[in-house]
Amino acid sequence: MHDATGSIVLVAAALLLSVAGAALAAPASGATPAAASPVQEVRAVPAFNAAGVWYLYRTNATVRVDPTQDGSGRLFGTVSSGDTVGTLRDGSVDGENIYFTVGW
Repeated sequence: MHDATGSIVLVAAALLLSVAGAALAAPASGATPAAASPVQEVRAVPAFNAAGVWYLYRTNATVRVDPTQDGSGRLFGTVSSGDTVGTLRDGSVDGENIYFTVGW
């Protein structure tokens, strides 16, 4: 007489092995393992380039902003209004916004 639980386990194991098939087979002798693919670094790239000359118009002054942008979206450059010249600090572009502070 057979134990019903043991038969179910054997049938389930046989079914699992038949479905897995070749995936469980040992590699053929002399087969070389597949080379690992190189890891690629994914970096966020700004969606737009803010470099150029920009003018900000206010009721009491016009400010000229002259930024350059590196590949990671950081901004560098100068700002001027009248005879006053400043430097862009902590500038960045994130794809939707332009951020910077001015050191006058």
